[in-house]
Amino acid sequence: MVVFSLIFLTKLHLDYSLGDRLFEVLGVSPWTSKEQSGLHITALLGFVLLIIGVVGTVRHYRSKYPKILSRIIIGCFAFTFIYPILIEKIMFLAKHNASGINSIDVKDGRCNFQTVETVVKANCTFTFYNYGKEKSIVVKPIMKNNDADIEIEERTVSISPHSRVNLGTQFEGKQRNGTGFSGTLNQISIEIMVNGNRKRFDE
Repeated sequence: MVVFSLIFLTKLHLDYSLGDRLFEVLGVSPWTSKEQSGLHITALLGFVLLIIGVVGTVRHYRSKYPKILSRIIIGCFAFTFIYPILIEKIMFLAKHNASGINSIDVKDGRCNFQTVETVVKANCTFTFYNYGKEKSIVVKPIMKNNDADIEIEERTVSISPHSRVNLGTQFEGKQRNGTGFSGTLNQISIEIMVNGNRKRFDE
């Protein structure tokens, strides 16, 4: 129970947990409100399972191992540190010879927008995981809650094979509704294209 709850709860190198993905596969948001706000259901459920597991394990083994609680606590901290690193290494190893859209993951994206009349310039930073052999991809930032109706043009960027890539680049686009939009968005969707295949990553 303890190990399962830690796997369910601990964030991977891509900043989501197995519990988050299970909820999404079931068609349920892991958050009680939109845009990853409100209560984090994965965390609440994971902590409940963890507490149940720890209490049960301590009750069962305390007579034989008096220091088991402190050992479990240390083990939990070690697991949350090592597990994301281990999964990242496994992904690079498993997909070392891969190519195409499924050899790329995106961790996060952030864009600073400025407009002059209807022309939009977006200075964006992304973190890509290129597990395989791809050397370039097509990237397009997509705004959420796009009341200004801003369309950003895609562009091709170079990335190093078999590496984590922190990339900063500028995009251009048009604002169709109103003028003068500006600001920084930490949660945007990112669409990538490799060899004609597209995939969207929602933050």
